Amino acid sequence: MQRHASPTRFVAATIAATLALSACAKHADSPLAGGAPIAYFFEDEPNDSSYAPQPIGPVHPPEQLVIQGDAGYHGYFHRDDSDAFALQAAAPARIHFALRCYGDGDLDLCLYDPYYDEVVEHWDSYGEEEGSFDVPGFHQDFQLIVVAYSGEAEYDLELRVDPLPFGAPIPTSFEVPEALRPAPTKPDARGRLERMLERQRAEANARTLLLETLDAAFAELDAFVEAD
Repeated sequence: MQRHASPTRFVAATIAATLALSACAKHADSPLAGGAPIAYFFEDEPNDSSYAPQPIGPVHPPEQLVIQGDAGYHGYFHRDDSDAFALQAAAPARIHFALRCYGDGDLDLCLYDPYYDEVVEHWDSYGEEEGSFDVPGFHQDFQLIVVAYSGEAEYDLELRVDPLPFGAPIPTSFEVPEALRPAPTKPDARGRLERMLERQRAEANARTLLLETLDAAFAELDAFVEAD
């Protein structure tokens, strides 16, 4: 017997598909100002861990830069689910960004404070990301981590570094002003991010332990040779 979908279910499915497509089609507005110089950086692997980020260097207002790369799941044995970039806040500033994607991947962005080992903010909309955050200056380190939520995509991470707005207090730490704070979108994205950082932390600790063990073994071997 041939089955026919009910009109109600058909309409519901059509609405759901339309909403999904519109969510995935979200595009971020570029923060870059026309006519101003732009510094370009290109992803340099390995930079998959917050414990081994790619150094970008100090940023200060006024400045614009674009970091180009790709992230995603290339198969079971080739996972590139995050790209970490290390920057320094050379002066108090407000940084505006857009994470523009090219491909079928859904990429998110994390602002990470390596000194306190904490996620300051996580932008996780369905589609491209955009936002702003304040940095305190004093050459404090911070990281921007591109995280692949699903699929694979090339990306441009566009950054515009502006002076703090007139009258805004100089922050003592990295922060997102309340009016600019994003609302969490994906229910499991923050948990996945925390688990990824925990895995990277464990891998870094294991590497450190292995190197310490090897150093101790070679020191014992050198002492044995010298005593012989």
